[in-house]
Amino acid sequence: MSTVHFCDGCGEQAKRIYDVGFPVHIVKNDVLLGHSDSEGNPTSGRFVSVELCRKCSNSVYGAAFHRLLDIRKIAEKKTKLAPLPD
Repeated sequence: MSTVHFCDGCGEQAKRIYDVGFPVHIVKNDVLLGHSDSEGNPTSGRFVSVELCRKCSNSVYGAAFHRLLDIRKIAEKKTKLAPLPD
């Protein structure tokens, strides 16, 4: 008997599921709950894991990658950081 998986994103049944984990910074009433590191970056120590279908996994990682490209473009202008290859 095979296990039935449902995507935590869209709720659809999926033949294959991808475990996606990431740190979460808890905010309540626009106030960060948790700690910050020596550079002021928020750290809550909380880690969330979700199971996503291929479509939702691609959507999440695609958005993250495009945001990384935006960050890199800003950094390339400020520093001598080499551009990422196409």
